[in-house]
Amino acid sequence: FFETFRIGVKDVPMRSLAAVLLLASVALTVATPSLSDGAPLGTPAGPPGDTQAYASLFVFVCGAVGVAFAAILFLTVSQISLKSGGSDDSESLLASTRASDEELETIYETIRAGAQSFLWAEYQICAIFVVAFGILVFVLTSHVTDAAGVASWDWSAGGLTAVSFVVGAGTSIIAGYIGMMVAV
Repeated sequence: FFETFRIGVKDVPMRSLAAVLLLASVALTVATPSLSDGAPLGTPAGPPGDTQAYASLFVFVCGAVGVAFAAILFLTVSQISLKSGGSDDSESLLASTRASDEELETIYETIRAGAQSFLWAEYQICAIFVVAFGILVFVLTSHVTDAAGVASWDWSAGGLTAVSFVVGAGTSIIAGYIGMMVAV
């Protein structure tokens, strides 16, 4: 299966995946009652929560497609060997002598160690940023005003917003780490 799909990935441009996702978003938009009945955006046409359910479905489906596609590409790339030797030298990524292969591996390990050092230094700075702005987000979003114009503190709303910020930052950091490790 992966061999067949790998051939498909080589033959089909990446813009085809973007076209499929665009078509999926158009289909979900047309299927959403509040958007397809001609009513202004934000006007619920169906039962309450209908639009939110379609939006959540769209987000989760696109996320699942993205994760599945990334996993397939990771498996495809991880099958490439940098070591030559054996009887399949004609299929190896690099047609070179064993001495240059060892030099290539040394360079690869040096680049990988440098990338990890860079990420460690960057994530230390990111941690300071996330903590400082997490506290700022917590305080600023905890101060709310009700319909009568009376200001009050809603620590649960601020806490949830700050947790969302920290989770988003953590997810971004993890994605950056995975991307760097796949690249090197």
